[in-house]
Amino acid sequence: MNMGTTYRAIFFDAFGTLILWEESKPHLYLSQRLARVGLNVPPKKVARILKRWEGYLAEKVEREPGFATLAKERNRPFWDYFYTYLLREAGLEGDLSRYITSIYEGFLDDENLYPDPEALELLPRLRSQGLILGVISNAPKRLNGLCQRMGLALDLIVTSGEVGVEKPDRAIFHAALNKAGVKPKEAVYVGDDYNNDVQGAERAGLKAVLLDRQNKHHDIGCPRVSHLLEIEALL
Repeated sequence: MNMGTTYRAIFFDAFGTLILWEESKPHLYLSQRLARVGLNVPPKKVARILKRWEGYLAEKVEREPGFATLAKERNRPFWDYFYTYLLREAGLEGDLSRYITSIYEGFLDDENLYPDPEALELLPRLRSQGLILGVISNAPKRLNGLCQRMGLALDLIVTSGEVGVEKPDRAIFHAALNKAGVKPKEAVYVGDDYNNDVQGAERAGLKAVLLDRQNKHHDIGCPRVSHLLEIEALL
């Protein structure tokens, strides 16, 4: 794949690709996130809920095979479902939509998020080669501000919050192509999720590159890298 002579734009997934998360224990993290929206749910209680959730999720996937895809892709409907379960188990009743939206969008303010150092090095290099650089992400519109604060040198950002559809829907990829003024065959997409990123991009006509940090996908049918800087070898 020679991006230097064929491609005009390279798009990236945001979370897990350009932006990483310094993982803490999930029950502590979720307890803190709930506290930010005014809900006091002690970490030990969250831990018990998460343990029950694992069994509940496994049973639901077995009962409803269609839910397996939703659980695997972790899109907004999945998080809505998860946070509904979490809040109900925590004892909340009534309309939870306000809490769920606040919790979901609040992850953009999480102090555990940080830019991949390789992204800060790679993006200026790609821009120096004349490539248009963008992000396509299942995220709220406020992702723009987060990327700016992190110093990610991007020309455009397209989010599901802006477009109204999520990856792997081809419409979000086409929205980014239109914004960049390039054709599908002129663009590459890099992401760490095979379903949302690779398959979604390929269905939209882009060339896809899988960022496989754990080297789990040796037989994948697309270019694969384990570090962002390896993308340069594909140019």
